[in-house]
Amino acid sequence: MKMTNREFGNKLRRALMSNAAYQILGTEGTWASGGCLILANSLIMVLGLSPEDRYSIVDASNLGYELYTEHVVIASGNGFLDADGFSTELTLLQRWRQQEGLRDPQLLSFHLSTTSLEIPRDSEQSKRLASFLAATILRQ
Repeated sequence: MKMTNREFGNKLRRALMSNAAYQILGTEGTWASGGCLILANSLIMVLGLSPEDRYSIVDASNLGYELYTEHVVIASGNGFLDADGFSTELTLLQRWRQQEGLRDPQLLSFHLSTTSLEIPRDSEQSKRLASFLAATILRQ
């Protein structure tokens, strides 16, 4: 039986809280803060998605200034996946407004050129995380 996006998101959130997942991330922060691009790239591998399924959350109140990526998520079905699991667009943007303090969070197609160097981008970590997630979530 195929998993819904919400079920996958719940399993993803639990798997990412494990010591095994944090050993892959190392000292890069958390999967929601610092490890989001590593996670997004691993989800592309696990779910067989395209790099075009990556989206950036930016603060559009910075228009007139350079916009930069605050967070990276993956489009999946009628919503998005990140370390918090599955969210609709509305829920995701509300979370970034209320919990992260962005004045005008918006989703844009992901471009590496607008991504802060503070967001790690390690392809080996993404591959190891993809293997871990496939074994932990898809084979249950």
